[in-house]
Amino acid sequence: MAFKENPRVFLRHFGRPCVCDGKTFTGLLWMPGELMELSGVPVQSTGYTLQALTEELAAAGVQQKSLITVDGSLFMVREAVPMDDGVFSTLNLTRKGGQP
Repeated sequence: MAFKENPRVFLRHFGRPCVCDGKTFTGLLWMPGELMELSGVPVQSTGYTLQALTEELAAAGVQQKSLITVDGSLFMVREAVPMDDGVFSTLNLTRKGGQP
């Protein structure tokens, strides 16, 4: 029997508020030096990344060079990459100002 998770519940508990062009979504911000998991493999992050629901990113119009605010800090999206089954995507970010 497959275990069905609801990703929105997960984000509600662990995510941070994000805004792009006035549209809100929730994401998980990873900062340089934090341990994260990519395709089941633990890795140490070397930059800012944000994981969010792919459908919410599309609804907010997030794309390369978009400016997004995460918990009050401004970032620019360098790249968006769908993860595994495509439910989540990872955004590679450049911090533009403010402390996360």
